[in-house]
Amino acid sequence: MAHHKTLSAQVGSTRRWMLILITCVCIIK
Repeated sequence: MAHHKTLSAQVGSTRRWMLILITCVCIIK
């Protein structure tokens, strides 16, 4: 259970970082 929860948190963090990266690219352009 704990491992699955950690994995889910990791996925959420990755998606957040992807959004931040896309936002930065849009600002630079």
